[in-house]
Amino acid sequence: MSYRRPYIESSVFIAWIIRETEERYRNVQSIIDAASTGRFPIVTATWTIAEVHKRKRFSPNVLTEKQSEDILPYFREDYIDLVEIDRSVAERAHALCREFLPDGKRRALSPGDAVHIAAAEKFPECDVILSYDPDLLKLEYTKIPIKEPEFVPAVEPAPSEETSQPRLWNGGENQKG
Repeated sequence: MSYRRPYIESSVFIAWIIRETEERYRNVQSIIDAASTGRFPIVTATWTIAEVHKRKRFSPNVLTEKQSEDILPYFREDYIDLVEIDRSVAERAHALCREFLPDGKRRALSPGDAVHIAAAEKFPECDVILSYDPDLLKLEYTKIPIKEPEFVPAVEPAPSEETSQPRLWNGGENQKG
């Protein structure tokens, strides 16, 4: 899997920092590794910084002090583009909440999830919204795909000319063979 500019919402960061499952941790870590090496930027909202204080949606359990201390510095990394929650994002989130009202078959879109979608829409290059939130994953929203994170394989560096040919030992001097 490869992303161009994924938007990562808070459930993904939480699953990663608490190591919710090994698979989720591995998938998210692979995305962070790829972003940190310049393969693509990660997009998230400033709202995410506030939202990652707890473990799960509607959970009274908060992250431990250590988990909170560990996760906050990631939002300062150069490979993370933060979307400010300004009036335009807030108004778009409001419109999304009105568009996705409960209808007897589905829950209403929460204001927090609407903020994530509106923030992702601010980046036209955003190709996916990554989430582990089951309600968000079920949402019939079609502008940007909403998916669970997938593993991003590491890219092997291309061999340089120096390392692409075997070296021969010749009287104390390395020579290309």
